[in-house]
Amino acid sequence: MCGRFALVNPTPNFGPADISALQNLPSQYNIAPGQSIHLLIQNNNQKIQLVSKPWGIKMKFSNSPSEKLVINARSETVGQKPMFSRFYANKRCVIVATGFYEWDKQHNPYYFFDTHSKVLGFAGIYNKEAVILTKPASESFRVIHHRMPVIIDPSSIENWLSSTTSLERLSNILKNTPTILQHHPVPTLVNSPSNNTSMCIEPITDQLFT
Repeated sequence: MCGRFALVNPTPNFGPADISALQNLPSQYNIAPGQSIHLLIQNNNQKIQLVSKPWGIKMKFSNSPSEKLVINARSETVGQKPMFSRFYANKRCVIVATGFYEWDKQHNPYYFFDTHSKVLGFAGIYNKEAVILTKPASESFRVIHHRMPVIIDPSSIENWLSSTTSLERLSNILKNTPTILQHHPVPTLVNSPSNNTSMCIEPITDQLFT
């Protein structure tokens, strides 16, 4: 899954999208569910637009008396589940990040990032809020967690966002994760969303793990 991520010093462009407005915002080292996140969508003029939405949709389930904040959706079933399928059909987005966190079975946090690109784009769906799509973890990622966010290659952004892209092409985009991520252990400081400092992404040691 993806339950926390960062947006720090992004580049002015991400693939075909202008994200230069994000460079004027304070660094976000510890973005948590419920907070406002930045995403790319295709607007009514078929142009790529940068907007902000809350992360997570409040839903009520039959087995729970209270609402639950749903922040992720499985990419394998997002097109079939009634709660998500209408958004998957015509409200797909790319959530902009520079890295994300995951915790292992011992609850130790790790920070994941791409050394070749300052920006990562997570596949998502949106309406008034946004949800990140996840997939089974790659072999290198599986040592930490069994699922990971779907990372959209910059060359696929336009096809992912376009309302005319075929279901087969969308499925191929979801399955393809060309990015090779690096990761390192970080302080448990990141466990609390109230901590928003550069220490959240700094390695505990100088060693990087792949």
